[in-house]
Amino acid sequence: MILLTTTGSLGDLHPYLAIGVGLKQRGHAVAVGTCEFYRERVEKLGLEFRPIGPHLSPDDPEMIKIIVDPKKGSEYIFRQLLMPHLPQIYDETVRAVQGVDLVLSHPITLGTPLVAEKLKLPWASAVLSPISFFSIHEPTEIPGHPIAAAMTRGPLWLRKFIHWSGRRQTLDWARPLIEFRKELGLSPNVHPLFDGQHSPHRVLAIYSSLLGSPQPDWPRQTTVTGFCFHDRRDGTEALSPGLTKFLESGPPPIVFTLGSTAVQNPGSFYKESAAAAKLLGKRAVLLGNAPASPDVWVEPYAPYSLLFPKCEAIVCSGGIGTIGQALRSGTPFLVVPHGNDQPDNAARLARLGLASWLDRGHYRSGFIADELEELLADPQARSKARECARTIAQEDGVASACAALEKMLTP
Repeated sequence: MILLTTTGSLGDLHPYLAIGVGLKQRGHAVAVGTCEFYRERVEKLGLEFRPIGPHLSPDDPEMIKIIVDPKKGSEYIFRQLLMPHLPQIYDETVRAVQGVDLVLSHPITLGTPLVAEKLKLPWASAVLSPISFFSIHEPTEIPGHPIAAAMTRGPLWLRKFIHWSGRRQTLDWARPLIEFRKELGLSPNVHPLFDGQHSPHRVLAIYSSLLGSPQPDWPRQTTVTGFCFHDRRDGTEALSPGLTKFLESGPPPIVFTLGSTAVQNPGSFYKESAAAAKLLGKRAVLLGNAPASPDVWVEPYAPYSLLFPKCEAIVCSGGIGTIGQALRSGTPFLVVPHGNDQPDNAARLARLGLASWLDRGHYRSGFIADELEELLADPQARSKARECARTIAQEDGVASACAALEKMLTP
C-alpha cells in the first residue's frame, strides 16, 4: 500500500490524484490522505480515502482572502491553519499509515515527516513549484517583499543573507512544531519550511524542467519528474454542452481564470477581464462567478486540458497547476500573480520568455488589453508556446514519479 498525503486547494490535490491513478494502473494499492472535503473526488477515482486534517473548506472566501495576501498569506497558513491542528494532524496521520509500505508527502502535510521519522517508515516528499527549494542560486520572488526579492538577484553573499534571514524569521511560525517534535523524542533542529519538508530518501519535483533544473543546494536525492496532470473528476467528464456550443459558434476566445484558490476572492478580476475583451473585440470565457453576455461565456469550472487548447490566449493567476496546463496546451498566456508561489512562477516564465506578466495592482481593462494585444500580435509567442507544449509532452511526469516511488519499494 502506498499512501499519498496532501492538503490545500485543487492545485495541491490534483498532482497526487494523478500519481495515485498512475500507481493504481501499475498494480499498486493506493490511498490518499487529505481533508474530508475531497473524499468524493478521491473515491470516484477508485482510490482509498484516509482522513488527515485540518478539515477546512477550501471554498471559504474569508480564509482565501488572507491566504492569497502576498504579505500575510504564508504566515497565516502556518500559524492559523496548521499549527493549532498539529496534534490532530499527527494522530490522523498515524492512523492513515497503518498497513502502508511507503508515503509520499506534500510540502505542508506536517504530520507525514513526523510520523515517518517516529515510526521509521519509508517516505518520499514532493514539491509542486521551484520556490519550495529556496535556492540561493536562483532569483526568488518573495511574495509581498519586493526589496528582499530584488536582493536575491544580487551577489552570492547577499543571497545567502536573505536565505538566512528568511529562515530565521519564519522559524517563529514553526515553534509549536519544534516543541511537538521534542515531545515525540525527535530532534528539534528542523525547519519545516526548509530542510524539514524534504525526505532524506527521495524528493520529487513534480513540475517541468522548463521552470527549474537542479541547483547545487537542492537535496541530492531530487528527481524532476515533469507535471503530473489531472483535472477531470472522472474519465468521462467533458466540457458542458453550453460551453462547447459557445466555443464552436465563433473564433477562439480568451479564457480568464483564477485557478482554484484566488477564485474565491476575485475582487474586480471578472469585471476588468470582460471589459478588456470588449476593448479588444474578442470573445471571452470567464471561469468563476460573473455576469455573462453574448460574447462572454461564464462557467464555474471546466477541465483546463479540454478548454485551453481551444482558446486564443489564457489569462491566469499563476498557480502551478494552471501554468502546467497552459504550457501543455501550446496557447500563449498572461499571468497576473496573487500570492504564495504565483509571483515566483510568473517571474520564471517571464525570464524564459514563455509568458507575459502583469502586476495585480495594474489589473485594469486598459492595461490588460494592451498586454494581450501585444501578446497576440507577437509572431514568436504562439511558436514559443507550441515549442513548450512539445517539451511538456515529452515529460511524462506521472510515469517518472511512479517509477521513482517503485524504486523505493524494491528491496
